[in-house]
Amino acid sequence: MILVMLTVVLASPAFDFTKIERQGISLLGMLSLVFLLWLVCLLAETNRAPFDFVEGESELVSGFNVEYGGVGFALIFIAEYSMILFISVITVSLFWGGAGHRVFVSCLIRFLVRSFVILRRGALPRFRYDLLMGLT
Repeated sequence: MILVMLTVVLASPAFDFTKIERQGISLLGMLSLVFLLWLVCLLAETNRAPFDFVEGESELVSGFNVEYGGVGFALIFIAEYSMILFISVITVSLFWGGAGHRVFVSCLIRFLVRSFVILRRGALPRFRYDLLMGLT
């Protein structure tokens, strides 16, 4: 994921994050394949399907979640979904030019990224471990 971010930084005119944000759509057009790779890394980093191996450890007892109850269980999922919110903000800042003066458009794109990440769980099957090793 860091290598993908470095690709965007190297394609921008400066290493300043605010100047990267001002590039906007021009970076998305130039780096569209990098954006697709970013989306795959985004799914893997947030442990969403098809990369959610931690939850698939033991389907009968819900994987690692059986160890926690009440507040601990809630904090795990709050952390997971707040990571999705944070990654959507980073995605908008890197590829769509951040909020700037187009706050409504920025919020809409963040909503679309969040929806993409959340709805992938129902659309993609989980990989087997040997297929993941082949992917890497």
